[in-house]
Amino acid sequence: MTKGQNQLLRDLVRITNFKATSDLPHWLKPPERETLRAFLEERPEIEQLSRYRFKIEGREVDFAPIIPLSEPVRFPPQLALYIGMAQMGLHELIPGMVESLKARIKSN
Repeated sequence: MTKGQNQLLRDLVRITNFKATSDLPHWLKPPERETLRAFLEERPEIEQLSRYRFKIEGREVDFAPIIPLSEPVRFPPQLALYIGMAQMGLHELIPGMVESLKARIKSN
């Protein structure tokens, strides 16, 4: 990860207070362990400014650029209805008819 991506990840961890590491403590060198301990024990002051903007210890963080909003899908309602009916036919009606025919054949 780039430094910027790493910082955003750390900021997200601070905001959510979901702090974890995949490294086992005994894998870390003593200075790394102390850095990790300080990070896990910190309780930063966090203020939510808007949906994706936060202030962490006075520093503004904006997650909006990394959360792209996709354009809504313009789907003709009539086509959606036909697709829904076809799915219902494939998944419900046809199997039901097959089972009904099997039962009829068995009873004869």
